[in-house]
Amino acid sequence: MASTILVTSSELAPEAQSILRESGAALDFMPERMTEDMLASRLSRGDVVAVMMRGSPPFNRRVLSAAKGLRIIAKVGSGLDSVDTAAADEYGITLTTSGIATADAVAEHTLALMLSLARDLPRLDKSTRAGNWEQRNFGGHEFRARTVAIVGYGQIGQRVARLVAAFGGRVIIHPLTQRREVEHGVLEENFERLLSTADILTLHGRLTEKTRGQIGKRELALMKPTALLINTARGALVDEAALVEALSTGRLAGAGLDAFAKEPVDRSNPLLALPNVICTSHVAAAAQETVIRVATMAAQSIVEHLKGTQ
Repeated sequence: MASTILVTSSELAPEAQSILRESGAALDFMPERMTEDMLASRLSRGDVVAVMMRGSPPFNRRVLSAAKGLRIIAKVGSGLDSVDTAAADEYGITLTTSGIATADAVAEHTLALMLSLARDLPRLDKSTRAGNWEQRNFGGHEFRARTVAIVGYGQIGQRVARLVAAFGGRVIIHPLTQRREVEHGVLEENFERLLSTADILTLHGRLTEKTRGQIGKRELALMKPTALLINTARGALVDEAALVEALSTGRLAGAGLDAFAKEPVDRSNPLLALPNVICTSHVAAAAQETVIRVATMAAQSIVEHLKGTQ
């Protein structure tokens, strides 16, 4: 039986396809919105040796147990929260990510959300298009000298810290992992003190059972009413109902969200109707320059792994 590399998407950069085909394996594309049953059925054929994972398909224990010949799952990007990592380890399936290739793009998107909210740009754009000419009553704020709290100090968090510092912001960092030296900013290990100090809070940690709902009603109550929340990581890090309440009642000034608890986001989600929220469609990592880079990195990890396990 010929070996197959399964792509959990209907599309993949041609450069990445070439790298994978050079390994001698066939490529099989699946629709992005696949079910557990679809995945388990496809993998049970036994020919799939590797998966190029785009999106967040449900690689749970049942699916992984059906994949008898599977050796590696390479995520095109970062985040393995839809994969049962314990089961993958048990079945000897290697997991890799290529998130480092998108770190600059995510950091830039994060800063763009911060600056847009601070200067009230979305509302001002709508007002100007409606025929208004606000000058005297414009309520934007300078970004310089604001305190930006970064939760998570991995590849993205480090880049966000560098950009914020370059714009004159004061950076405080809650690393989530073992204590380390920081290049820009200072460490703040007391999470409550971090929340109460921040003018802008930006989330860059992984989604785990420990971090799920990391920012809820209690945490939002500790923040300044003038503060902003930025989330370009995972939607489930934030209790959305608590966030809606805080934004609607003036408990929090604004939010910039690139990730939601349920994606694609439902049109009835009240966050979409709030004027003090900027919403983007989980595209922080999807700058045109990163699409090829992240796909080829994932493809190369598959080829190298398959060569090493022959």
